[in-house]
Amino acid sequence: MSFSPLELERLCDNTLSNALKYSHESSVIKVLLKKEGNYAILRIINQGRPIQNPSRLFERYYREDEAKGGFGLGLSIIQEIAEKNGVSIEVDSQIESGTSFAYRFTLEEER
Repeated sequence: MSFSPLELERLCDNTLSNALKYSHESSVIKVLLKKEGNYAILRIINQGRPIQNPSRLFERYYREDEAKGGFGLGLSIIQEIAEKNGVSIEVDSQIESGTSFAYRFTLEEER
């Protein structure tokens, strides 16, 4: 897999920043990385309120909570990076299990 270190840092930083911002105080944020077949899957899970409008989540300037700050650009930047690099994004947000952002990176085939 060939991926710009700066873009990978931005993807991770924006996701972790949102996980911290939208988590309940003193809750745990999980960062998981595993290989599944020809993919590397990065999953970041936080405990907080479920996402209210999942269909709008990646819109530029959209923010779930105006009081939390930011400009609503982070997730649209993540989506641009993912699309450019062929990374799929899966978002799951439930009251019981929290919110999970999973990124599926295609690994280069071994030679």
